[in-house]
Amino acid sequence: MVTESGVFVDTLSNYLGCDSLMFFNIEILPQSEREIELEICDSVMLPASGSWIFQSGLYADTLVNFMGCDSVVNYKVKSLVSRAFYQDYACGTYESPSGKYIWDQSGVWYDTLVNYRGCDSIIQIDLQVSPITDTTLRIDACRSYRAPSRRFYITESGTYYDTIMNAFGCDSIIKIIANITKFNKALISASDTLRATEGYFGYQWLRCDKGFLEVAGEMDSELIVTEPGNYSVRMEMNGCLDTSECVNVAQNGVSVFQNVTFNVYPNPSGGRVFVSGENLDASYVEIRDLQGRILEVISFMNGYFGPEYVDINQKGWFYMILIKDKYREALPVLIE
Repeated sequence: MVTESGVFVDTLSNYLGCDSLMFFNIEILPQSEREIELEICDSVMLPASGSWIFQSGLYADTLVNFMGCDSVVNYKVKSLVSRAFYQDYACGTYESPSGKYIWDQSGVWYDTLVNYRGCDSIIQIDLQVSPITDTTLRIDACRSYRAPSRRFYITESGTYYDTIMNAFGCDSIIKIIANITKFNKALISASDTLRATEGYFGYQWLRCDKGFLEVAGEMDSELIVTEPGNYSVRMEMNGCLDTSECVNVAQNGVSVFQNVTFNVYPNPSGGRVFVSGENLDASYVEIRDLQGRILEVISFMNGYFGPEYVDINQKGWFYMILIKDKYREALPVLIE
C-alpha cells in the first residue's frame, strides 16, 4: 500500500515468463477534515449519510472534496433542550405548568415549556395528589351550634357548609344540616293570665321572687295567677331547656314592678293607640304582631314626658310589650 507521493517500481511476469518492470509515478491527493459545532432544539440530519441526530455528542460524516477525495466532517452537536425535575403536592387536582393538563392522580408526569433559547424545556413532576373529602353532619342543638372550624355559630335551622383540614392536609367540606331549637322567651300578660308561646313539649311555671320555686301543677303554656308576684316559665323542646324572663303580675292585672304602671288605650282601637304610665323612664315599648314581628318601637330612654301614640295600619290583635331592665310586660290590643 502506497501512502505518499513518489515513483515506485513493481515487477510482474510477462507472457514469456520473464520479469516485466513497471514504473509508477504516484501522487497522493490530500484528504480534508474539519469540525463543525451545531446547536439543535429537536434534531438535525447529517447531509452525506442522511442520518438524524437527536441528542448531544460527536458525530462524523464523510463528503467528497473538490479533488475527489474524502472530506471528513466532525460534528459537535449540542442539544439546547433543557430538563427539570421536581416534586409537588396537590389537593384534588393539579394543573400542569403549561396549563395543558389537569392531573387528579399521583404519579410521575411530564410537561413541556419553552426555555429562554426557544427550545423545549421538559419537566418531570413527581406528583402526590391527595383527596378533598366531604361529609354530611346532622346536628340537633339548643339555641346555637359552633361549626367544626370554630369560625362561626349557627343560630337558625337550615343547611350550612364549613371547611376544615382533613388527615391529608386538604379541605374537608362539611355539609351541616342543623336543627336549632330556640325558644320565644316573651310572656304575654293579660290581666291575671300569663301566656307562653305554644307548641313546646313541656312547661313548668316558676316563682322568680321565691328562688324560682316551681308552681305546683302548673305545666301548661298558660298560667292563671292567683297570687301577685314575679313569674317565669321553663320550657322544654327536643331535649333543650330555657327559661323566660320574669314578669310581674299584680292584682287586677296592673303592673307594679319597679313602681311602673303601663296602660294602653283605647282598646279596642280604630288604629291609633296611646301609651301612658308612670316611671317609664329608660324603657321602651315594642309593638308586635301575633307572629312576633316588630312593627314599631316607642322609646322612653330619654325620659317620659306624657302619653305617646302609635298608628297601626293593620287590623287584628297585636301586643304592646313594655321592656325595662330585665322585666317585660305585654298587653294585647285589638285594632278594628
